[in-house]
Formats: sequence, structure tokens, C-alpha cells
Amino acid sequence: MFGTMMSALVAAALAMSPPKVPDAFSAISQMEISPPSSAKFSGPYWYDLDNQRECIKINTIAPEAPKDTIGTPGQWSNVTEFIMKSGVYYGVNGLTRLIIPETKFPNQFEFVALSRYNGTEMVDGRNCTVWNFHPDNKTFMRYYAEVGTDIPVGIFSNVTSKGLPGQPPSQSVTLTTFKNVVTDRSKIDFSVFKEFNLTEINNPPACRPKNSPPVVQDMEMYIFHPSKNWNISGQDVADLVGDTFFVCADSTNTDRDHYQYISKYSISMNTNWGQYRMCNDYPPTCVGAEDFLIGREASEGLGPVQSGQCSDNTETGSWLSLPEKGECQGSDTPASGKCTWKINKRIKTIDGKCMLGRGLVDACKVDQRLPFPTASKIFYSSFDDQDGCPAINPPSGF
Repeated sequence: MFGTMMSALVAAALAMSPPKVPDAFSAISQMEISPPSSAKFSGPYWYDLDNQRECIKINTIAPEAPKDTIGTPGQWSNVTEFIMKSGVYYGVNGLTRLIIPETKFPNQFEFVALSRYNGTEMVDGRNCTVWNFHPDNKTFMRYYAEVGTDIPVGIFSNVTSKGLPGQPPSQSVTLTTFKNVVTDRSKIDFSVFKEFNLTEINNPPACRPKNSPPVVQDMEMYIFHPSKNWNISGQDVADLVGDTFFVCADSTNTDRDHYQYISKYSISMNTNWGQYRMCNDYPPTCVGAEDFLIGREASEGLGPVQSGQCSDNTETGSWLSLPEKGECQGSDTPASGKCTWKINKRIKTIDGKCMLGRGLVDACKVDQRLPFPTASKIFYSSFDDQDGCPAINPPSGF
């Protein structure tokens, strides 16, 4: 009899219908993300299924921001993510790019209708029903709804996906919880979506009108790259401070991303900066709509206006993207307006391990913040012909 009763209870649980996620709600969301390290973010959140849109804002103090920005907008990393019918858009300090194109609204709650009841659990101090979705060995999703009201309390996900270029597949474990949930559409302020300007995202502005006469400057730029890849067209480069910061941040990760050599170039550039494109892999895969002008931003987008596209960036350094369509061919120069950048000379290439071995890692830890003055000196001196690292010659053709 006991076995029959248990079977009936199990059957009843399996027969329970998943809760209906509200068609619209706003909340304060908190995300906990791991591995490899644990991070917590919190900010306002909006969900609007009827209009197929979603948004979250996360404002955090950037620990690497220059000391003199403390207490100013320059200290903050202000992230806005829009999830729309056309794709996922990621904005930092006023500059928004299309990250993942979509052909339909990527509704993160879609799995709930296919989930199965898995009992109850206390989540963030609230008693919740638990709903699991486990379609394959790479995806596990869980939805929490408040007992008695079905108000959304959270989503847990454990997903293995393709890693960054040159890296193995990555596992992401995320718990997102919702507080102060409002489900009455008439009481939800959706004005945040007025910030979403698809025309500007698809046609990002330059620092000056795009038909302005070129203002050209020769600049020294650096790039940390795999030993077998020397073509910088379609890649991202940086000035001294910008690449010092990049190497400091990447110094414990070089074995996984295959970066080995650091090359220093003199490049002739049209300084009418466009939107910075985030480029990875060889051949490059880039995120960003500007494909002719050189893209520019402060390191990590820490400029308070348009991620530092047109700012001075002396303290933060600059990251720049070299679009393939902007590279000068033959005798053309950026001054002609037919192209935006041209390599004058590859000055020197060194092994990144040599630079790291000169005390750079310890200097990064001591400096902690941009402009990483101690680390920048080690970075720069590593290219000295007399006292720096040995030069490495590229393969023929470069």
C-alpha cells in the first residue's frame, strides 16, 4: 500500500503543470556567476514578452580605474544589456554593440514550459517550487517560482558552451534571483527601452563627421598574438598603457588563449576614430558595426562617454581596432581618404615570456590600477634593442 501511495504521489508530481511566467515584470536582479571565479552583480531588470524585449542594467566600480577617477563617472563600468528580436546587444558606458544576432526573440524563460517539477526549496529566503529542464549533457536549467503566487524568484543555469577563440569549451554556472518583482504592466516603467537606438547601433558615429578631411598621425601600437599569426588586419591593437593593462590582465591566461609574442608597430592612422570592434581569433571574428574607420575605446571601455572613443585616454590607455576594409593597399595612404590605416614598420617582436620574466607580473600586482606606471616601464623597456628582450623574426612574407 505504501508503494502504491508513493507511486501515486510521484505520478501527481510529474503531472503538475509548470508555472506561467508573467508576460511582463520588472525587478531588481542579482547574478552570481562562476567558475573560474565567483562574481556578483546587481541591477534593475525588465522583461516584456508582448513586445519581445528584455533589459538589465549593471553599474559597478571598476577596481582597475585610475586613482584620480575615484568619486567620478570615470570610475564606473555602466553595463546595459538589451535582448531584442534582432539579437543580444551589449553596452558599456554609452556604447552599444550587437553581440549575438538572432532571428527571433531569445526568451530566456522559454524552457519553463518544458520543465518538470522537482519539489520545493528555499531561495533567497522565499519558499519556491522548483522546475528542472535538462535536455542534454551540456545544459541544465532550473526555474524557481514563489509558492502560492508563481511570482518569478530565480533562474539557475549550468551550461557548457564553445570557449573563446583559442580556448577550450567553457562552463558557466549562473544563479539569477529577482526581488521587488512588479507584474502589473501599468505600474512598470519601460522607458529604459528608449535608450535602445538601433539606427545608431547599426551606423555608429565617428568623432568627427565621417566625410571630414583625414587627420593622420603616426603612432606606436602593440599587439599580443599567437606565435603563428602575424597578420594584424582585422585585429585589435593598443597603445603602451592599453596593452600593458591587457597583458597584466592576461598574464595568468596566456597558456589557454595561445598568446605568445608581443609585436610593436609604427602605424599611420586616420584619427577620426570610429566605434571600437572587439576582434578575436585568426581569421578574425569581430563584434561591432564600424568596418572602415579605426575603432577606439579606453581600456575596458572605461571612458565615461562612449567608452572613451573620442576621449584623451592618457590615464586609461586606448584599445584600437584595425578593420580589414580600412587597410591601405599599395601606394595609398590614410591621407587619401581611401583607407584609414597603414603599417609603416614592424619595429620589433619579442616573446611574451621574456617580458613577464622581467618582473611584469609583480609590477601589475603592485600597481593594481591604470595607468600601471611600474608595469608600463617594464613593458616599454622590454623592446629596448640593448637591454630588452631578444628580437624574434617573423616567417617569410611578413
